[in-house]
Amino acid sequence: MSNTGPESSAPAAASGGGGGGLRPTGADAGQRSEVTFEEAQRELERIVQQLESGQADLDDALNLWERGEELHRLCLEKLDSAQGRIQALKPPQPA
Repeated sequence: MSNTGPESSAPAAASGGGGGGLRPTGADAGQRSEVTFEEAQRELERIVQQLESGQADLDDALNLWERGEELHRLCLEKLDSAQGRIQALKPPQPA
């Protein structure tokens, strides 16, 4: 790949440290709470653009896909958590 930034390199994607310092995997999994939904979504959008461009070689594309899967799970977890918090704030409905 050419000039696509650090998030596209195999070492960054494999270590979970690509794009904006997001750390949802490996030894840094405990720091996942530092990543916002919006940051994860932006990185996921960049990954989709890179994959759709067709310019990634096979190894880079696989690493990007794996990182995209991690980010997708992270976004789903954050959305589920937000939904749970909203439900907890709602007053009980009278029967």
